[in-house]
Amino acid sequence: MAGRAALELTDRARRIERVLLQRMKAVGQAPLAAAMQVDESTVCRLQSPDSRMNLRAFSVMLDCMGLKAVPQEMQCYRPEDIDPYIQLARRHFEHVQSARDLIYEDDPE
Repeated sequence: MAGRAALELTDRARRIERVLLQRMKAVGQAPLAAAMQVDESTVCRLQSPDSRMNLRAFSVMLDCMGLKAVPQEMQCYRPEDIDPYIQLARRHFEHVQSARDLIYEDDPE
């Protein structure tokens, strides 16, 4: 659409857009169109920067709402839940120089 300013993307919105585009490419337009009950051309227009409602605008909307797009197999954890485990691992591994340091033997050589 002529005369419309380009959307400004934050880093997070850019990452969201990248994930969405990668998954669209992996899944394909035909399965997406069938799932959405629209023509493939409608799915194609989502990728067009000239379309009013495209993936870029959707990415900005998700970012504004504080949401992310991640692959289904990913798990999300709150930082306060995972930080203690990271600290524990760091403390343990600061003395490890190689895999041999992890071997427990009753009689040291």
